[in-house]
Amino acid sequence: MYWALITSLRQSIQAHAAREAPDPPDLADAQLIDAGLVLYHAHCVPCHGGPGVPPGPIGLGLTPPPANLVLAGREWTPQELHWTVAKGLKMTGMPAWEFRFSDEEWWAVVAFVKAMPALAPADYESRRERLLPARQGASEVRR
Repeated sequence: MYWALITSLRQSIQAHAAREAPDPPDLADAQLIDAGLVLYHAHCVPCHGGPGVPPGPIGLGLTPPPANLVLAGREWTPQELHWTVAKGLKMTGMPAWEFRFSDEEWWAVVAFVKAMPALAPADYESRRERLLPARQGASEVRR
């Protein structure tokens, strides 16, 4: 049953993204990746965690559990990630950010997720500390 649900979800994302997601900007742009880290830290870490940061209590309590976005960054196309961030996933805890983020912000999150597989936990922490105010440091992420 789990295989059937995941397979149909994946095929649905692929089909929708192929039709609806625009071509991405330069996802290797360091400023875009940094903007994505800031957004990811604020909106994604509580459920998905980050490099060296486990998901928070909200994410641990969701059924089905939130995806490992390091794997998604390796395996999913930018358009698939963009569509998922924008539209969310029904019957999961993944919200649609369509009316909360701009298209540029969606792409920033996608750029960060695509960069995340190559980001060591220490690199993530040092970038986070450089980009975020001190009050949003590691202690806030791990609550």
